[in-house]
This record gives sequence, structure tokens and C-alpha cells, in this order.
Amino acid sequence: SRFVGTPCWPAGIDAQNYDMGDMWCNDPEDMVKSRYIIIWGANPAWCSMHTMKYIYKAREKGAKIVVIDPLLTQTAAKADLYLRIRPGTDGALALGMCRHLVDKGLVDTEFVTQYSHGYDEFETYLRNNITVEWASTICGLSADTVRTLAEEFCAQKPSTVWIGYGMQRHVNGGANVRAIDAFVAMTGNIGLEGGGARY
Repeated sequence: SRFVGTPCWPAGIDAQNYDMGDMWCNDPEDMVKSRYIIIWGANPAWCSMHTMKYIYKAREKGAKIVVIDPLLTQTAAKADLYLRIRPGTDGALALGMCRHLVDKGLVDTEFVTQYSHGYDEFETYLRNNITVEWASTICGLSADTVRTLAEEFCAQKPSTVWIGYGMQRHVNGGANVRAIDAFVAMTGNIGLEGGGARY
């Protein structure tokens, strides 16, 4: 017997194919144009050293670098803000951030109206099932931290999330990636130079 496919990243690939129609995203070099960068479940200081120069360049131009990871990695140690969450709870955090955007009226309604399908149903799901406090309890961050992270990301355009492979190696891995894709889309950062949900 032998593997069909790979255990490395297919859940995230499928998630982005469902969300975007394909897995096209901005080139790593494009990060120098970002004003806010979340490195979520990735450790490029060890596994993508050639990309760190773009992250540092963005910081030199004023970007804030946030790392979300269960482990204090070398990349996390170099970030402006490190947020330690419980393993596998990435989707809960992203959904909590989505709910906060809805509560505060921060959703880029023009973007979601023009480029998404099913947004009204998703917002109804958020209102009926998700609270920032629930997300906070699940992922281990304070509710204020969840709110602040969502607001800071939304306030700086273009903003980007680097989605690492680690978070999709759980039974809810594809859902984790899809929740982050939804958050980035709700802020209107898909399709912008320096923006996007990079997987």
C-alpha cells in the first residue's frame, strides 16, 4: 500500500478551492506592501527563511507583525505581538473575530456583496452561534484581545494573513482555514496588493 495524495497540506488546499475557486494568492514578495501581517500557524524564520526579508521590509515601512501559534517559535520571538492559542482552535478565534466585525459594523459590505456567495447566511450563522466570549474561552485569549486583533487588522489596509500548514493538520483543519479566509474577505483584503489570505 502507499499514500494517495499527501498528509502535508490538502485540507487547506481544498478549503481555499472552496472559498476562492482556486488557490491563487499574492506572491510572498507582495508582503512588503502590507501594513498589517498576521503569521498564523507558520514559522518562516525556520521553514521559509527567504521570505523573512519581505516581512522585515514591511515592518521597516511601518507594518505590525503578529504571530498566532501554540508554540513560541523563532518567528514569534521576532514579532511585534505573539498570541499563544490552544492547538486546533484557530477556527474558533477567526469566527470570533468575524462576529466582532459584524457587531461593530466593520464588515466591508461592498466587497462581500460584490464578491461573495452566501454571506447573509454566514452572518446569520455568526449571530446565532458565535460570540467573542465563546471564541475567547475556546482559544485561550481574552475577549478584549480577540476584539483588538480584529479591529487592528481591519483598520490597516492592505492587511494579510499567512496561513501556515500547522493549523490544517487537525480534524477541523479545513474549517480552520475557511474561517480565516472568511475573516480576511469580510475586511475587504482579498485581491489587494499587500493583502490576501496566503496559504
